[in-house]
Amino acid sequence: TLFRSGMYRVEKALMGQTDVLVATPGALCKALRKDLVTLTGLRFLVLDEADTLCDESFKDLVEEILLQVNIARVPADTSDLNCKAQLAVIGATFPKGIGELLGNFTDLGAIITLKSSRLHYLMPHISQKFLKVKGADKVAHLLEVL
Repeated sequence: TLFRSGMYRVEKALMGQTDVLVATPGALCKALRKDLVTLTGLRFLVLDEADTLCDESFKDLVEEILLQVNIARVPADTSDLNCKAQLAVIGATFPKGIGELLGNFTDLGAIITLKSSRLHYLMPHISQKFLKVKGADKVAHLLEVL
C-alpha cells in the first residue's frame, strides 16, 4: 500500500495491510492522530532530507512521529523476534539540531555514518532502471519493483 496526499486517499489506501509507507511529516501526523495508521510494528524508519526535517517548521512533527516508534537504541535491538525499528537518517548535511533531536530516541554513539565523495555519481555496482509510467500505474509498478 502506498501512502499518498489527501486524507480520503489515505483512508482508502490504509484499509488493508501497509507494506511501504511514504509520507510527509504533516500527513503522517494527521493520519496518526486520526488512528488511520499505527507505527507499533514498524521495522524500518527512513528520515530523508533530515537536515530539512529538523527545521523549526518540521521539528515538532518529526518528534511526534518518533515518539510513536519503538526505535532501536543500538544495532542489537533490531535482531530478535521482538525487534525495534532500525532508523536510517539521510541528508546532505547534518546540522547540530539533528543530533539533539535523535539523541532523545537512540544512542548517537551507535550511529553508523556513511560518506561518499562520489555522492551524486552512479556507482558501478548499482544497476539503475528508468521506467516511464502513467500516473494511475505508478503504485502497481512500485510494488512490483519492491
